Amino acid sequence: MKKTFVKELTSGESIEEQFVVLEKTLEKAKTGRVYATVKLADKTGRISGKIWDDADKKYALFKEGDIVLVKGKTSVYKGVLEIHIDSITPCSEGDYDVSDFLRESEKDRKEMFEEILDLINSVENQFLKTLLKNIFRDPRIKQGMLTAPGSVNVHHAYVGGLAEHTLNVAKICDTMTELYPQLDRDLLVCGALLHDIGKIEEYEVSGRMKQTNEGRLIGHIAIGVMFVRKEMEKIKDFPHELEVSLIHLILSHHGEYEFGSPKLPQTAEAAALAYADLLDSKVESFLDAINGTTEEWSRYIPTLNRRIYTGKKED
Repeated sequence: MKKTFVKELTSGESIEEQFVVLEKTLEKAKTGRVYATVKLADKTGRISGKIWDDADKKYALFKEGDIVLVKGKTSVYKGVLEIHIDSITPCSEGDYDVSDFLRESEKDRKEMFEEILDLINSVENQFLKTLLKNIFRDPRIKQGMLTAPGSVNVHHAYVGGLAEHTLNVAKICDTMTELYPQLDRDLLVCGALLHDIGKIEEYEVSGRMKQTNEGRLIGHIAIGVMFVRKEMEKIKDFPHELEVSLIHLILSHHGEYEFGSPKLPQTAEAAALAYADLLDSKVESFLDAINGTTEEWSRYIPTLNRRIYTGKKED
């Protein structure tokens, strides 16, 4: 079982510790020497490791997603803590606690789901309310919502992240309708609750969080549209214009083509949802960067293209 977590590691330590393998690559240095880079993680963070001696042989001993026992020493290279790996071997099931490797939402997941149900009950349009109730009363949807992450690497990347992100976006949208009463509240709240429903099928949570084959080949937007449309077909006389409006919200919620949005927002509600989605994802990413360090400045965050000032004073 784990004794030391990633966030507790410091430079110059000899370690013998368990991690989950996120990625592994076999590379060649300028000198021609073959080495392996292994991205490791536990529920507190991530760290990169390098294998130099017999890299190709050791590389073949494990695969991505394995829980491994790593022996080596930590050091700082170009300002980043990493592990010089001497040995790395897969752990047998029963030799580790999977909860050590899966970060979870700090919020109570069952309470978040109850808040989602409260929002559903506040929807007045009976077609949209019926649609939402039919979807969220499904045990598979509930379990998926409480388990799936909001993403693997970008935002809300932890168990329960999907429920947290969905609820946050719905609350932001609800507040928008108070500021802009011309917005159709029922449509916007419904779109917010369903905008990422496809992530239940896009992500898989085991020893690590990863994309499923469906997620890689189709993506959560298309998965969500197909699923919601199928549920609409079960409701007699569901208005065609309402169906198109809701589907447009799901299709356009990434806001821009460059962000993977099949359509640009072309209604006020679609624009509101896209900005609410972006707001929650970006703010959470900033807060996650701040919470993930004790330093005055965070590490470089590739998804934000910057380091974050934390306000924490160094000793």
